[in-house]
Amino acid sequence: MSITNSITKLLNIKDKNLNFNENFLEERKIKGKRCLVIKGYLSNSFEYCPKCGCLNDNSIIKKGTKICMIKINKISELTSYLELTKQMYKCKNCNKRFISTSNIVDFRCRISNNVKIAIYNCAKEILSKKLISRLYNVCDNTVQRIFDTMFNNEKVYKNSIPEAICIDEFTYKNKTMAFNICDATTGKTVDLIKDRSTHNLDKYFSHYLEEARLRVKFVVMDMYKPYVGLIKNGFLMH
Repeated sequence: MSITNSITKLLNIKDKNLNFNENFLEERKIKGKRCLVIKGYLSNSFEYCPKCGCLNDNSIIKKGTKICMIKINKISELTSYLELTKQMYKCKNCNKRFISTSNIVDFRCRISNNVKIAIYNCAKEILSKKLISRLYNVCDNTVQRIFDTMFNNEKVYKNSIPEAICIDEFTYKNKTMAFNICDATTGKTVDLIKDRSTHNLDKYFSHYLEEARLRVKFVVMDMYKPYVGLIKNGFLMH
């Protein structure tokens, strides 16, 4: 197995445009902490220019590199980074410059998507933002921003929900009331919605497939009138 394949498996990342050489690992002090830095090189191939759309008939040329430090999940309890040397390009047709991109990290972001997923998963546990920020070496505001993207109902789309669920509200930030959905069998959180208003909940559950909602057989809740109407409209359509 090549060095690149071994490292991508170790880091749980998939990107055919990413490469590593034998001197990929370095130990550094960053902000006074002992850290691991894994060095890689990212280079894309383009059939056409992403700026002007012209076919790449040798019109896209390499034009320097840019180094980005991306925070990844800890390795052996050490804060770890992916130092990514990104290839930069220039299109001779439009004279615009652009840079290699990867699914490892969002554009103009310095926190890997794997770290974001790990923080997402913490929302299902009873953990404070301060503790989560310490665990993943990010600030409290970053944790809140990641949670906020998870709570963005416009992005929710699910095709399954447990047959037995528990629903209830809880106090969210600024003393507002949010909504919690749990699996009644396992006790695990299915999802959290930051606005418990009837309009918002109706909108949220509309993102589930009808077949999934009709499979729900039991709902455990208090007899709060809007919730009763929500269940009748959302789950008892037959």
